[in-house]
Amino acid sequence: MKRLLLIFTALVTLLTPSLAVAGSASAVGLFGDVCKNAPADNRPDVCTDTQSQDVNGENPIIHIISIALNVISIIAGIMAVIGLIVAGLRFVTANGDPSGAKSARETVVYSLVGIIVIVVSQSIIGFVLNRIG
Repeated sequence: MKRLLLIFTALVTLLTPSLAVAGSASAVGLFGDVCKNAPADNRPDVCTDTQSQDVNGENPIIHIISIALNVISIIAGIMAVIGLIVAGLRFVTANGDPSGAKSARETVVYSLVGIIVIVVSQSIIGFVLNRIG
């Protein structure tokens, strides 16, 4: 369980920044100033193309990344809570065994670190997506 939680936390930590980098390549982010400052009769094609793809006034790429981030965060959060529950059960069933109690405490620490990583990565990615879009 500890390995699984550690691997999952590492994957979430490594994949979350790549989602932010993927969002920065959107045409709206690259050509935002060009589209805003260009006269209506002389706008580049990229401006009309990206505006026609908007989902409720939002860049579709950022929208997809946002949904993917929320799904990954929910799955990681559920796994961290399950890790906390398993650690609590292991701690209760340790029956005073020091090695069992130590293992349960480590699982609690890893689960809490996983939750902290999820919250921090969600905040950072949300900030970056808001700046891009």
